[in-house]
Amino acid sequence: MYSVKILLCFTAIFLCRFAAQSQASVNTKLRVADSFYFANDWNHAVNLYNELLTDTSTNSLALQRLGFAYYNLGNMDEALKNFQRSETTNPPPAMQPYLYSRMAKAFSIKNDYEKALQLAKEQNKPVLIDFTGWACVNCRRMEENVWVNDEVKDLMKNQFIVVSLYVDERRKLPVDERTDHINSDGSTKSIITVGDKWATFQAENFYAVSQPQYAIISPDEVALTKTKAYTPSAAQFATWLKCGLQAHKQHNTLTK
Repeated sequence: MYSVKILLCFTAIFLCRFAAQSQASVNTKLRVADSFYFANDWNHAVNLYNELLTDTSTNSLALQRLGFAYYNLGNMDEALKNFQRSETTNPPPAMQPYLYSRMAKAFSIKNDYEKALQLAKEQNKPVLIDFTGWACVNCRRMEENVWVNDEVKDLMKNQFIVVSLYVDERRKLPVDERTDHINSDGSTKSIITVGDKWATFQAENFYAVSQPQYAIISPDEVALTKTKAYTPSAAQFATWLKCGLQAHKQHNTLTK
């Protein structure tokens, strides 16, 4: 009887030590994955995070970092998948602005302009164009402080097709899409990069060259409201979005 108790005691101690060692090993690997992440070594970060994070993982920070690593590799489907997994773990309040900003960005980058128009037609929603830039400080402020507002987030997610057009994107267009564009003032501009294309599109159609600039258009590319620039007030931005929705309804009535 005593030998059985002793055996059970040793078994319990062994299991506790094994669990502690396993957790220590996981923590060590997470630190290594984090080091790849902070070094912008996205491929190694993705591989190690995926090795460590199971389908039932509740590590919201690691899941967000995995999503952001995929984001930087250009894989928006996997980025969104892991951002949404992080969201389900109830991340701490301090993390939420970064998570929702990155999630919104991945959603909007995934939709290119032509695809956004197609989705808008299929779902009968207006298109919210976000003219932005990688180096745009006020764009990041909008994403981190305004887009995360509950009302704004709900409107953007459920009532609009959002597309972000980067005016400083240096990626070159396919050769057959490069052209010399004659501007409305008669000048000529070479369209070589994706940024050239969207900067010219913004200037020629919305008469602005600064970012952020937001425009709401119908699926048939009719401007529904005046454009909106940097707006630090979430309430004001939400009001503008709702005006765009109302204009979209009126446009639908007139075009039936």
